Amino acid sequence: MPYLYCPSEAIDQSTGQCSDPHWIEGTPGGLPPLTGAEGAQIAGAIVGCWALGYVGRLIRYAMRGRIS
Repeated sequence: MPYLYCPSEAIDQSTGQCSDPHWIEGTPGGLPPLTGAEGAQIAGAIVGCWALGYVGRLIRYAMRGRIS
C-alpha cells in the first residue's frame, strides 16, 4: 500500500508545507523484508535470551535452597 512521503529538504520552514511530496510503495516504519536465515537468527537470539534468564532463575533458586 503506497503512502505519501515528504523529504525534510522539501518542507518549507515558514509554512510547514511540503513542496515535493512522493508516493512510496510499502509500509512506513516496520521491518524490512527478511530472509529465512535472518529470521532464524533473530528467533535464535530471542530464545537464547529467554534461556539465559531461565538458567539465571534456576541458579538463584538453587542458591536459596528451593531446589533439592
